[in-house]
Amino acid sequence: MGLEFRGIEKNFGGEPVLRGVDLTLETGKMLSVVGPSGGGKTTLVRLAAGLERPDAGHVTIEGRPVRLGEISVAFQDTPLYPHLTVLENVLFPLKLAAGRSKNAGDKTNRRRRAHQALEMMRIGELGPRRIHQLSGGQRQRVGIARALVRDVNLYLFDEPLAHLDPALARVIREDLRSVQRQQGFTMMYVTHHLEEAFALGDTVAVVKDGMVEQLGTPWELWNQPATRFVGEFLGSYPMNFVESPTGKLLGFRPEHCLVRSVPSASHGGTSMTDGIRTRVRVTGSSFLGEETLLDVESESQQQWLRAIVPSSEKVARAMRGEWVELSVPPGRVHEFDAKTGNRVLAS
Repeated sequence: MGLEFRGIEKNFGGEPVLRGVDLTLETGKMLSVVGPSGGGKTTLVRLAAGLERPDAGHVTIEGRPVRLGEISVAFQDTPLYPHLTVLENVLFPLKLAAGRSKNAGDKTNRRRRAHQALEMMRIGELGPRRIHQLSGGQRQRVGIARALVRDVNLYLFDEPLAHLDPALARVIREDLRSVQRQQGFTMMYVTHHLEEAFALGDTVAVVKDGMVEQLGTPWELWNQPATRFVGEFLGSYPMNFVESPTGKLLGFRPEHCLVRSVPSASHGGTSMTDGIRTRVRVTGSSFLGEETLLDVESESQQQWLRAIVPSSEKVARAMRGEWVELSVPPGRVHEFDAKTGNRVLAS
């Protein structure tokens, strides 16, 4: 087993930051950790790196307690040394290791590994340049290459692409994912961007208020949210929630709504047997290109809902105040406990 957190408790100034965290990352796999700010994501990185110690529980790498020499870390603002070239920046951790250990390899081997790390991030030609000659994206690639140059059991990344243009960040993360798969590296990647977490992680942990809301594959999180929060957090638009006539809390995604321009003769509330079918009034719309976001108001519950429909459909051009029918297939409706917010049943 690669990385394990077991029963982790961590407090700062008497305030709980992590509460009973259990996480597992298999060797050779990539774990994405995602969640809102202040949820404890960076603290998990620092614990895995050995920079902090848990107040309770334990962290192990390959079944052993964390040792600094076994991990490599790239933070959001990993400093680069302006007086060194790009190649020298990437070489720096290897030189430090050589000073501490006789097994760090000779100078030729270290330079070879540094060049390989630069090539992994597709910046091999930048080796002779100084840091001030680089763009923001190139600097981030250098920081990641410096983390990858070390031969360790675990690589940790704490939002290294947070300040980059989304298009540039997408390219770099695709390269990082490719490197991880080709080399079989064990990686943990922290981000507050869901798209980034899904694109990178074999598994994804959703963290909120120091607790793991759900750990699973991207497919599992999207199709089987374990809590109401996970359903609300995932996606460009949060999950809709309505209360059924029996008091159950039903959740469904805007993407899974079917909207008809002409309401059927029979309509009504919600049913876990028949899915959801209700009459709604259009209150607004937003053209998103291939899709259109409809804001609607439930007739029976006076509740605001959202539906995403193909822009090519007539209903996408429904006027404000127009009544339409909204339905959700049974397999797309999720049931949650109204008090705890935990998933009860998917129909």
